[in-house]
Amino acid sequence: MLSQLKKRHEEKYVLKKADIDFYKMTGVFAIACVFVLLVIKMKDTGLERIASGKNLTYNFYTFCHTPLFGVVAAIAFAAALGWFLYSRIKKVDESHRIFTSTNCLSVVLYLLFFSACFGSERATTLHSFFVISTICLALLYYASKIYKPDFIVYSIVNAVMAVTTYLWAMRFEAHIVVIKLIIAAAGVVFVVFFKRKLAELKVTKHTKASFMVFPCYIALVLGIIFMFWAYIQTMPVLFKIQSAIFLNRSMMLALIFAQYIVFAIIYTVKRIKD
Repeated sequence: MLSQLKKRHEEKYVLKKADIDFYKMTGVFAIACVFVLLVIKMKDTGLERIASGKNLTYNFYTFCHTPLFGVVAAIAFAAALGWFLYSRIKKVDESHRIFTSTNCLSVVLYLLFFSACFGSERATTLHSFFVISTICLALLYYASKIYKPDFIVYSIVNAVMAVTTYLWAMRFEAHIVVIKLIIAAAGVVFVVFFKRKLAELKVTKHTKASFMVFPCYIALVLGIIFMFWAYIQTMPVLFKIQSAIFLNRSMMLALIFAQYIVFAIIYTVKRIKD
């Protein structure tokens, strides 16, 4: 009798946990859609005359430079960070909550990221960057709910390489080169550090080691090549290839995304098969 009651309680808990994850994933999808559509609208109005008042990017820039925005943003960040730290220090169990301290801090940081993109310049060109970043963040969140940590590591490597490639693949400035070198070095350390952990992760009971070790290296090498493609393409061997295919940022992102999808499909099939 007691075992049956315990089993029913566990089944109820699993269902509730699944519902909570569903609501969270739906919320992330809704937020991503709202901001992507907003940024698309801002980009469409970017050709409008600033003096017309119809340029949403300029209007948001003006709003971000008001004292009210600064005060509200500071209070929101302090409150979210305080709640997050309090929950960690007190070890508060938030597993049954739909909106947790981590979610709150993530939303606030996302809004600050939005403000940094469109509140720093009157006529910014970061519309596509913000859309790509939002999609990457949403995919990382979904991957964390569906897949195991080995795939999350692979997803993070791809996301960092994609964003870096989009921003600085064809930039030559000294400080940009330093940033790219730091990111490349950090990526190598990150993958090497997690190699042992990834190798120890058992995707299924039939899998001795994680399949994602090799794809992580592929994504890292591909990203580093694209980051420094502006220099690599000047090599005599590659100059003709570059002239023929004209490898620009969009094509680089497409290639990163393609290899990500290929390995994601293989990984999913292997999990289902095992």
